[in-house]
Amino acid sequence: MSKPLVGILISEPPKPTFWGIYHYLIGVIEGELKKHNFNAVHVNFHYNFDEAYQQCHSLLEQNVKGIIFNSVSSEYDYAVNKKIVEIFERQRIPVILIDKYFVNEPQNYSYIISDNRDGGFQATEHLIRLGYRRIAHIRYADSSSAQLREQGYRNALFKAGIRADENLIKGFFELPQLYQILDSFFKSEMIPPSAIFTINDLVAHKVYAYLSQIGLRIPHDVAIVGFDDLPDAAQFEPPLTTVKQDFVAMGKTAVAYLLRRIEKFTQLPQAIIPCELVVRESCGSKLKRNLSFRRHSAAPENSIPFLNDPKVIATKNQIGILYGQVDKSSYRARNYNKIIEGLEKAILENDYQPAYSRPFVTKNEEFIALRELIRQQLSGLIIVSTHDNLPPAQEALFFLCRRTVPFVIIGHLESSNLPNVSVDDQLGGFLAVEYLIQTNKKKLAIILPTEADLSSNLRLQGCYEARDKYQLKSSQLHVYRDVLKPGFEYFEAAYFWASSVNQNDYAFDGVICYNDQMARGVIKAFLEKGIHVPEDIAVIGFDNTPAEKNEPIPLTTISVPFFRMGQEAAELIFKQINEQQISYPVLLKPELIVRQSA
Repeated sequence: MSKPLVGILISEPPKPTFWGIYHYLIGVIEGELKKHNFNAVHVNFHYNFDEAYQQCHSLLEQNVKGIIFNSVSSEYDYAVNKKIVEIFERQRIPVILIDKYFVNEPQNYSYIISDNRDGGFQATEHLIRLGYRRIAHIRYADSSSAQLREQGYRNALFKAGIRADENLIKGFFELPQLYQILDSFFKSEMIPPSAIFTINDLVAHKVYAYLSQIGLRIPHDVAIVGFDDLPDAAQFEPPLTTVKQDFVAMGKTAVAYLLRRIEKFTQLPQAIIPCELVVRESCGSKLKRNLSFRRHSAAPENSIPFLNDPKVIATKNQIGILYGQVDKSSYRARNYNKIIEGLEKAILENDYQPAYSRPFVTKNEEFIALRELIRQQLSGLIIVSTHDNLPPAQEALFFLCRRTVPFVIIGHLESSNLPNVSVDDQLGGFLAVEYLIQTNKKKLAIILPTEADLSSNLRLQGCYEARDKYQLKSSQLHVYRDVLKPGFEYFEAAYFWASSVNQNDYAFDGVICYNDQMARGVIKAFLEKGIHVPEDIAVIGFDNTPAEKNEPIPLTTISVPFFRMGQEAAELIFKQINEQQISYPVLLKPELIVRQSA
């Protein structure tokens, strides 16, 4: 009788030399399947999606029992990936994603991935500890692993107080684009990076060759860190510092998970495999021998314990901080930096230490990060920022409320029955409209993000209250909620909005913006169109972030007490720890700061 068959479906270039870890990963998977009396059939569709669908149906005809699938980039070709998975899942043939997962809805699929975010963090943190500050990151243009490594890179910079320079963070699809990026680093007028963290060892090798051609030495002129720890990384000249992916553990776990799903189709097990930083000489470290630094990552509860579970360490002198991935936008990072400063100051003054979660992007990642913090037996937990400026996921709140650990949430909640610190955004909106009315501005525009943003909704309520108090007509206050388009930052979104309106159509003499970055974009567009600020149109921002260099008109704004928000949240935590009575929510008052723009 022939052995049951498992398909290994990958989407890589035709030459194995460009596969990175996949060449070794496939070998592990095939060997592990053989141990369990399965045969493997390996299919590579080389990014040809028509061929991919044909290969999928061919595997169905061969009566495969399961599929291990290395998907194409999970965002750019998400629909393709999903269609491939559904071809098999509709036939109740389980699919395990390996190395990459679907960022859009990770909770709905089984996957095995490395802890890419932590790997990116380790690589960047190591360079920072060695004294590098101008650290570039070169990544592939779009994949879940690339996104997570970039998040780790940004998080390490943020933790060290280094502002991410977007000119040093570049993605590419094709090899010529890589060389264009390197030319922009080293052959333009910009200050070149002192170190580069590359998406993987293959890209690092290309960077080695480029730097050699232009006469720069590694690490004397530029330090390099890669990712993967391919077998020849130690043979680079100089040997490459890199983040080691445990592709043996990945392959074995993928097979174990697939066998579990073959037995019980409805299960969706997931695992995140820890990475190790392998220090060699390309980063400029004084260490001349290989050193490995392993940081254990807690896997989801439904993962297979293929490795020894790390012992839970009691950390009763630490306050956990659940921190969302906000530092990708430098504007938002500046505000949340102040919250963190307030938190850290109060925590340290009380002889405790802050313990940060892994940064998260999706609601599912938020829940995983929360569970990891809870497992550390912390004295308290503060949720600083949540996914996309929204309240925590309901399942996360339910999970949190079932635990005995004291907690506080910074930011607005739809319910007021949880310990919470936030700013009175409603009052802020009221103050902005009231001031414009009092300065004889009677036709107002308000530009805001989507209706899902609680802060913007509260500010709008405040604007309406001021409108009603001062008896403006509804037609005298117009709200624009579609200004912030997907993929745009606040400044450019507001700039394009203000630029696109015909000057003859400006039916307002005052604009209230969701934040200072939007206000600065509006002012720039107005000035370019010959509109005087504030004589023709007054502009008010929100947050009171530091003035930009060469700012043409000082900005009138609503000041938010970010630093104090952190302090107040810490005070609530310590009152709970000391079993003192607390009252919440804590609603901090914003302040109108009048400058020349209004």
